Amino acid sequence: MSVTLENGKLTISASYGITKNLGDYSSEKLAQSIALEFDVEGDSAQAIAVGQAQQDVLVKAVKLAVMAELGIEGKTDDNGTLVPVIGAPAAVAATPIAAAPSYGGGAPVPGGSQQFKPKADISANPRFAADLDGTGAKLWIDLRPTKASGAFSPNAADFRDAEDSKHQVWLSDKSGAVKASVAEALTAAGVAV
Repeated sequence: MSVTLENGKLTISASYGITKNLGDYSSEKLAQSIALEFDVEGDSAQAIAVGQAQQDVLVKAVKLAVMAELGIEGKTDDNGTLVPVIGAPAAVAATPIAAAPSYGGGAPVPGGSQQFKPKADISANPRFAADLDGTGAKLWIDLRPTKASGAFSPNAADFRDAEDSKHQVWLSDKSGAVKASVAEALTAAGVAV
């Protein structure tokens, strides 16, 4: 969207695009743009000011055209901007998720689908300061109670850095043996192993 004045021609342009979710994992996209040109003589500053005022009208017209084509209602917000009215999502029938496929010993197939678990509230989980991974003392969140309740995957980390959720530590290695360095750091911090 712009207003330009070059060689005695004032150009006012506007564009708008929107994607409408159809609710069935598909969407419909629509965009429109328009440019108007006018010959200008005289005060260029006044021409640009008039062009900018006209651009606001042009932008609203393009938005309305796009929303009307997609069957979306528009409304003017508190700032005077035309925005699409987004309704409440349609109710979706819930279907149970099948157990992960397994082979031989009943372990999940690597890369196979796992049951989705929503994020659990860990605000009440114990927090403590310790150096669990040799990078210096940090504030950690003990996730073991949440894992034990079934709200987290049993394969999830046992401890999460309170500042960086991607920085995680497991108490046991993949074979199930307790990591001595983590156990010592927990004991030094007064946290039960």
